[in-house]
Amino acid sequence: MENKKTRTKRLLDFFEKNHDHYIQSLKSGVWLPIPEIVSGGYKVSLIDESKVADLNHLFKYDSFNLEISDNAVWICDIGKLLSFDKTLFQDRDEIFYYDLDKIKVTSGLRVPMPNGKYLVSILGSLENQQPCFSFVFKPVSEFDGFKDPREDEKYSFQFDEIK
Repeated sequence: MENKKTRTKRLLDFFEKNHDHYIQSLKSGVWLPIPEIVSGGYKVSLIDESKVADLNHLFKYDSFNLEISDNAVWICDIGKLLSFDKTLFQDRDEIFYYDLDKIKVTSGLRVPMPNGKYLVSILGSLENQQPCFSFVFKPVSEFDGFKDPREDEKYSFQFDEIK
């Protein structure tokens, strides 16, 4: 999106008002928005494609575009894009806060990953009754098409709807 000179800090509002830019961001793998996830404790893992068969997944969606730069990917609360602050993601590997009970809540993780283009699969499973999102990153040389994870009629990332 940098080549489009997008300078807004309210990225979610920008994409909502500029659907063409939103679609272009998905095609070029700028981000992978996973919508409508009920807040709560989730386990997040990156797994190798060879481990997918061993996972008792409730849902699996394949082939979302994502291009990695800076040798890392951030997995975080989409609310971080309501008022984007680039410095929040610099010089750290985790974004967190403490709740009212003084329990640490992680809202973003930086995961080391080689630069490049990837097709991402998203799997949902329950591990000891805890919802778990697993991601598989398959390297590709180019993107061929795109998928919009916000198409409600195709994708549901809600564990309570599936149980």
